[in-house]
Amino acid sequence: MPSGAHSMTKPLTRVVRCLHCAAAFRVPDAATVLTCPTCYQRVRVEGVVVENELVLPRLETCGRIVIRRRGRLYTRLGVRASLGVEVLGELQAETVNSCRVYIGPQATFRGDCQAGGITVETGATILGGRFQIDRNLLDPSETHTAASCRA
Repeated sequence: MPSGAHSMTKPLTRVVRCLHCAAAFRVPDAATVLTCPTCYQRVRVEGVVVENELVLPRLETCGRIVIRRRGRLYTRLGVRASLGVEVLGELQAETVNSCRVYIGPQATFRGDCQAGGITVETGATILGGRFQIDRNLLDPSETHTAASCRA
């Protein structure tokens, strides 16, 4: 690039959906927490990866939650994620609410689940809870495949 020339590359962005008002908006990839431009609520937009034990009253993000094989997430109030929840380890929550929930082989799931799509692999353990599929939780722009949450 010649001296004095400016780079015209756009910053990397992605689309997220607000947990409070369901409005879709574009955020920089590096963003972690910001304000929804529609309802003005603060929202966490980063993805969360649980690799060890994590105990919280509640976990909410406009991104995605992944619980690794050795990860354990315990919440008293619940889990909400706009872009999906993937459980490969252990999840215990009063409620899980997301567009898609994937429960992998050898995973343990405790609690209620409301999602636009739920995939449970052979070998997963589900201990109690009520499961409800609500197609209104799906993003109309996403493809409706069973593995879209894992992509």
